[in-house]
Amino acid sequence: MEHSIVDEIKEKIDIVDFLKSYLDLKPAGKNFKALCPFHREKTPSFMVSPDRQSWHCFGCGLGGDIFTFLMRYENVSFYEALKILAEKANIDFTKYSSYEFSAVQNIYKLNEEAKNFFKNELRKQENKKALDYLISRGLTMETIEEFEIGYAPRKFDNLTIYLANLGYSMEEIIKSGLSFKNERGLIGDRFFGRIMFPLNNSFSKTIGFTGRLLPEFDDGKSGKYINSPESLIFSKAKFLYGLDKTKSFIRLKGALMVEGQMDFLMIYQAGVKNVVATSGTALTSEQLKTIAHLTDKIILSFDNDEAGQAAIERAIDLANGFDFNTKILIWPKGFKDPAEIIDKDKKMFFEIISKPIAAMEFYFNRYLAKKDDLEISELNKRIKIILRKIKAFPSLIERDYWIKKLAEETQFDEQILRGELEKIDSSQETRKTTDELEEMEKLNLPRKDLIAERLLAIVVSNGNFDKLNEVEKYFSPIYSKIFELLKSKKTGSQDPNIDQLIGRIYFESSVGESEGEFELLVKEIIKEYFKEEKRKIVDQLKKVRLENDSAKEEQLLKKFDLLVKEELKYINNNI
Repeated sequence: MEHSIVDEIKEKIDIVDFLKSYLDLKPAGKNFKALCPFHREKTPSFMVSPDRQSWHCFGCGLGGDIFTFLMRYENVSFYEALKILAEKANIDFTKYSSYEFSAVQNIYKLNEEAKNFFKNELRKQENKKALDYLISRGLTMETIEEFEIGYAPRKFDNLTIYLANLGYSMEEIIKSGLSFKNERGLIGDRFFGRIMFPLNNSFSKTIGFTGRLLPEFDDGKSGKYINSPESLIFSKAKFLYGLDKTKSFIRLKGALMVEGQMDFLMIYQAGVKNVVATSGTALTSEQLKTIAHLTDKIILSFDNDEAGQAAIERAIDLANGFDFNTKILIWPKGFKDPAEIIDKDKKMFFEIISKPIAAMEFYFNRYLAKKDDLEISELNKRIKIILRKIKAFPSLIERDYWIKKLAEETQFDEQILRGELEKIDSSQETRKTTDELEEMEKLNLPRKDLIAERLLAIVVSNGNFDKLNEVEKYFSPIYSKIFELLKSKKTGSQDPNIDQLIGRIYFESSVGESEGEFELLVKEIIKEYFKEEKRKIVDQLKKVRLENDSAKEEQLLKKFDLLVKEELKYINNNI
């Protein structure tokens, strides 16, 4: 795949026409404006320029072209955005395809073939027990058909042989995640004896599957649910089940977020269409980022057990970082999840979803429900947990409201609670999850990496990769890897973080090189390299001096001296 495919797509797709399918664009002189989908605002500051075929938000500072918009709005990779837009532009991109891009197309095709295979198997008389199970769980044939649910027979290699007979190689089938090679070297189906739920992306393309083991085969040794492995097109941490069908309803009413396919399907079938489900993963910041583009209102529903309650608490903390108006559904004792309630008492279900509670009320119920039975030390711990949640509110009005509620609930003096609130370390107001920390690290790139990114964008633009052969040794390992990928005409990897960086480099390559920019950036990255290496040695010196290790200290001083000499030599040669 050559870079020119990006230009060809831009020539064929008008950005205004494309964005009208997402936003309510209004004329503003020769441009168009809308409310920004990437931050909360009441006055439109999102501008679209037909002349430049670009967009920019003057409120949050984001901007770009149709590629950057699609990647941000739909939370898809560069590859997915490229494929979607190429199809929309009716471009035959096979002539551009690299090995990786061809592999992506094969995975899509293999998943489509597998979906049809599973659907046919579900309808066979010999597999009637699978269909009977779905109906016994409350699903109608209409729902089963709409969501293309299927069945993987309890045989070792049925699907593998089927796909091989269609002309796919074993390497392709294994890479798709539909088959695997066991320790004896035999290749068999990943899914067997399972109800199969196709997982579709926002554009209704099947990107993977969830397989639910039929109860009669559940011996406790295999997982009840298994998902397709991570692939070039499927990331479990980003995926939300059913979003392709419900996103328009979510825009209107907010999102009801549940766990798993059965809860989703029963709720959807009951007529509640603004629902979406996680699939084999705790709620992640990537999933919330996708929902944040559609709405600022979410209602969380998780299983009515301790694990489910802990999951709700983590989800609330995570949602606070996106400024959601978050509410919670609490199911009555005796019912584990909404699917069970709908099956047994649909009227009760509708009564409950009409009265979600505020997140803080959930905390009050969770930590203070049996406060009268608690020792004062335990009660103190629980109150401090709630105070941390209150302190996480950016609004002083909301803090004041919930402090008063807490005083009323616990019968403690309000001023005492306010005093305790002030003692809480602001750094502990919210717990940073792994997702958030990784996201922050990705956004706060070191200066050396930002320079490397721009250098790579320049050589992508002019095609002269040889210019970086002597400079690449100053790159950090991740950018060295990207350089090798781009130099060999590959535009992706199996690492979503690397793919995201490659996508940014391609987009940045559309900005031409200014006079003398390349030479200046080379000097700057070498300066940053020496600065970073010297800092590493200084940090090591501090450590060994504390340990009184004179031998190591001498080695480090020699290393530092050699590095300084190398730096001076470079400076003298480039004056």
